[in-house]
Amino acid sequence: MTQTLHARTPREHRQCLFALIMGATYLIAHVGASEPPEFRSSKPPITEGPRPSAPHHADPAAVELATEPFTLIGIGMSVYLPRGATANANHVGGRTTVEITPPDSAWVIRIQTPKTTNPDVTIEAAANKMIQDTLQTADSIAKPQRTNKALWDAAEADADKVFGRLGRLLDRADKLEINGAPAERFYCELVRPEGPRVIQGYTIFKPSATQFVVFELITSETSFGAARRTYETSVATANFADPQRLAETRRAAVGAGLSLFASLSEAEYTAAMHAEQRWYRLFKPAPTGAPNDASEIGYRSVRFWRGNRGEINAAPSAKPTAAEEQDGLLVRVTARVMGGNTLYDTMATYFMSPDRAEEAWSVDTEIQAMNADPRKSGRFSETGARTDRSMSVLISQSGTPAEPAFRPLIEGDGYINQFETFLLPRLLVRSRVETEFGFYAYQSSERAISLRRDVLSRDPAAPGAVTILTSFKEGAAPQRSLYRENGDLIRTSLPEGIVWEPISLEELKRLWRSKDLPEPDAPFVQSGSTAAPSKPPARSR
Repeated sequence: MTQTLHARTPREHRQCLFALIMGATYLIAHVGASEPPEFRSSKPPITEGPRPSAPHHADPAAVELATEPFTLIGIGMSVYLPRGATANANHVGGRTTVEITPPDSAWVIRIQTPKTTNPDVTIEAAANKMIQDTLQTADSIAKPQRTNKALWDAAEADADKVFGRLGRLLDRADKLEINGAPAERFYCELVRPEGPRVIQGYTIFKPSATQFVVFELITSETSFGAARRTYETSVATANFADPQRLAETRRAAVGAGLSLFASLSEAEYTAAMHAEQRWYRLFKPAPTGAPNDASEIGYRSVRFWRGNRGEINAAPSAKPTAAEEQDGLLVRVTARVMGGNTLYDTMATYFMSPDRAEEAWSVDTEIQAMNADPRKSGRFSETGARTDRSMSVLISQSGTPAEPAFRPLIEGDGYINQFETFLLPRLLVRSRVETEFGFYAYQSSERAISLRRDVLSRDPAAPGAVTILTSFKEGAAPQRSLYRENGDLIRTSLPEGIVWEPISLEELKRLWRSKDLPEPDAPFVQSGSTAAPSKPPARSR
């Protein structure tokens, strides 16, 4: 069967790159998901059918929930998800969507975190707008598919509840209060040309003046009863931190990060770097636990060294300029990830001047369809540079018009450069400070400086190991990493049930070869400089 390369926007490719390089929760399979709705205007309430006299209440005893809460740190929310469900996080345009699915795929729950620029927008106004948009969208999508005349005639006959002919407001409960938080909930029934009708439910919170949180349920009319019980039981456990308290914890986390870098000694900084090229495997474990039974997704390598700024280029100049000869610290990441029918090969190199005042980087990705016409390929690149607080980034993609350079804004204290983001876990582990750290760092996926949080802790039941929970941006689902006392990675678990683990190059080649997958070769296996830095960068200002 012929496979084709799926077209992606530059934003989608930036998210792919972040997944490739950082091993974060932005995974190829979820890039390009629909963005959460915007609540930027309020329209008069729409006319609706009869409402129930009281909101529906779930029976908590009928639904099993996870033993540990799922958290979105940036908005201060925690919620217990249905037991056995899988949570997949996606981040688009500064907003987060978490998609939750059960093993039998009978329903989907989405948690969305849209913001508004108008603090006067109420939960009721947001619900009115969402009801209107949901039903109008159903009408516009299904109109061309009116092949079953009897079905549409029956829908039109139910004129007292039908909106746009193809959907109706099934249930609405306003002025709810869930764990002290005001909320609204409604369900819409959407007609389909064939098969059971679709039920969409929404529960809307507004934990701060400009922040909304929406829990969305999507299921069929045949599964609605059980799905509703599960959905409402889970949503009933949602809790939101006080906004003022959230701001205080943010300040404390950034303060801890500043203290960490201000206290680093030369020996600590140098010892954190490893000169050899280290390899990591990305996979979905099999129920058997055997490596040969796991689903391979990708791999990456990381190598640190001291060198010159010009080494960020794939082909260094024969006659380097004075700028290219600038001395500093470098890290190179090579990565390969399979996303559907597409193969992403990336090489990224990051430079930092010893005084931390300057940085530069170059990311180059080749995108190609697997087992298909080799002409169906593309390239994506990002180059960036910073001096003090002035940063410039240029992004290009084959087959699309050139984009102008943009300048991400660096505000306040606590910024760490791209090189330092790769060394950070090793520095945190070696600090032996158990607390929450906050750092501002540039993220390709967002084209902006975002606050990342790292929480370091030790489990008495696992002596000699350190756990770090990392959220790469506000509101992002955290990934859990386990490290040895010297900072070497043991395992990183992503919310999607996918894992990063260290692996030798020889074992990686053997494993991928046995599964008839493209194993590492040049330029993945590097031979360049392996010298560790002779002196560390200056302390944080």
